[in-house]
Amino acid sequence: MIKRHCSLDNPFFNEEVGRVFRCSGWDLQNTNEIGVAINGLPLFSLSRSFREDLRNAFPSNGRAVTCGFYGDVVLPDSSENKVELTLIENVDDVWKPFHSVYIDVKQQAEQMLPDRKRNYCINDILAWPGGESIEGFESRKLVGRENKQQRNGVETYSINGIPHFHNENTLPLIRVSEQATTHPHSKRAKTIIDAAGLVLDLGAGIPDPDHIPPNMVLTDAVHSPNLDVVNTCGSLPFKDNTFDAVISQAVFEHVRNPFLMAREVHRILKPGGIFYLTTAFMQPLHGDPSHYYNMTMNGLKDVLADFDIEEIGLEPSQQPSYGIQMAIEAVLPYMTSGNMKDAIEFAHEFIVSNRSQFDNALGPVGRETLAAGFYAVGRKISK
Repeated sequence: MIKRHCSLDNPFFNEEVGRVFRCSGWDLQNTNEIGVAINGLPLFSLSRSFREDLRNAFPSNGRAVTCGFYGDVVLPDSSENKVELTLIENVDDVWKPFHSVYIDVKQQAEQMLPDRKRNYCINDILAWPGGESIEGFESRKLVGRENKQQRNGVETYSINGIPHFHNENTLPLIRVSEQATTHPHSKRAKTIIDAAGLVLDLGAGIPDPDHIPPNMVLTDAVHSPNLDVVNTCGSLPFKDNTFDAVISQAVFEHVRNPFLMAREVHRILKPGGIFYLTTAFMQPLHGDPSHYYNMTMNGLKDVLADFDIEEIGLEPSQQPSYGIQMAIEAVLPYMTSGNMKDAIEFAHEFIVSNRSQFDNALGPVGRETLAAGFYAVGRKISK
C-alpha cells in the first residue's frame, strides 16, 4: 500500500456508520483522483475541498489549502457487520490503495427518499449513451456497481434507485445526503418548460424538490437526490427524438467535448424541439467535478451549428459584474491577510454595491466583451 501524509476525519477506525455516510479527510499528495473502495471493490469518487486548517498546519506547502476531500458513500445492501474502507487513487487508469480503516455497519435499514411525481417512465426513454437500445433494462434491479451491465466500454448500474452511466473505470461522485440546492431556472427557461411536453434538464445540479415539474427529466454528472439519471459519458443515455425541449444552465463549460454534447442534444430532441443553454465566458476556474472550456459568443454559435439559433445574448446573471464578483470570491480564500487582500475585498464590495451602474457604464459592446457568460435558444430544424 502507498505510504503518504493523509488522514481520514470521518469515519474513524472502528466507527459505526449507516448504509449512507459522508467520507472526509485530507491528503497532501493532491495530484490524482481520489476514491473509496469497500472490501477491495472501487465504488465512489471523492471531491477535493478547501481546508484552512491545512494551510495553517503546513505553511510550507502552497497547495495544502486545497488538499481536503469529501464525498458520500452508499454501502451495498449485502455489506457485512464490519467492512474495510480504503482510500484509493487513480494512477494511469489503475485504482491503487493508500489508506484503510475498518468500520462497523448499523443493522437498521435507512429509508430512501420518496419518489417524486413524474408523468413518464424513465426506463422507457433510456438507451446506451449514443442512443443504442438497452434490452430489458430495469434500473432498480441493477443496484450497486457489482451488478453492472457493460457494453462498448460503458457500464450501467443503479445507486439508491437512480441509474448510472459511466465509462469503464470511472467512479461515480455522489451527494446523497446533500441538503443545499443549486441555482433555479431562469425566467426564459421556465417559459420554455411550461410550454413544452417532455423536458430534459441537462446538468440539473441539486434541484429544489418542491419546484420540479412532473414533465422534467433530471440528469447530471454528480448523483444528488431527486435526479433521474447520472451520466458522465460524452454521449447521452436517451433514445433519439425523445424530448420536446432541453434546458442546460451553466453546464457546457464542464463538458469535455461541448461540440459532441450539442450534437447529442440535437439527436435526442424531437424535430422542432427547443434547446436553451447558458454557459461561462469571463468566469474563474470552478466546477464539481471539472471545468474545461469558457466560450465567446462566436464560440457558442459554432457549438450550436446544427441548430437554428433564435436568440443569443446575456442573461441578467451573466452581466460583467457577476464575473468579476466570482473571480474575486474564487481567489480570496487563497490570499493571506495584508494590504493586497484588503484592496481586493474593497473592490469586491464596490462591484456588488454598484452592480447596475458598473454594467450600464460599459455599454453594449463593453458588456459583451466582459460578459460573465452567454445564453442561446436554438431549435432543431424539422426535416
